[in-house]
Amino acid sequence: MNKEKRSGWIRMLIGGALGLLGGFVWVPYVLYSREYPPLALLAACAAGTTRITGAARLRYKESDRLASIAAALRALGADVRDLPDGLEIAGGRLTGGTVDACGDHRIAMLAAIASARCDVRLRGAECVEKSDPHFWQTLAGLRSGTEESR
Repeated sequence: MNKEKRSGWIRMLIGGALGLLGGFVWVPYVLYSREYPPLALLAACAAGTTRITGAARLRYKESDRLASIAAALRALGADVRDLPDGLEIAGGRLTGGTVDACGDHRIAMLAAIASARCDVRLRGAECVEKSDPHFWQTLAGLRSGTEESR
């Protein structure tokens, strides 16, 4: 059984993501630490400001994942404010940059996915092997529109 499983509610201030009007909403969740990096990337690409809270446990992953997410998004041009248990992300246009994966496969994957929106140089890409040895092959297949075998 995965000890990371959490259920309950997360309070998010959503600004324009997925066509929603800005404002605080309570969102039911069963989130694992792997969902926060793409959620933060979505927030960075959305209009308005998104506040993610209730995620203090991410400070104790392969890296301080909250700090690593914030650093990666800032390196790509996003406006991110650290909170004790989360992040506040002002959405807008990512401009690109160099991201250090911090030895954390989820941060490397965040940067790789962000490269669909902007130019990304990634340091430490090899850490992805930990969770998905075929990640780069799969990503290349998605980009080319072909289905890569696993």
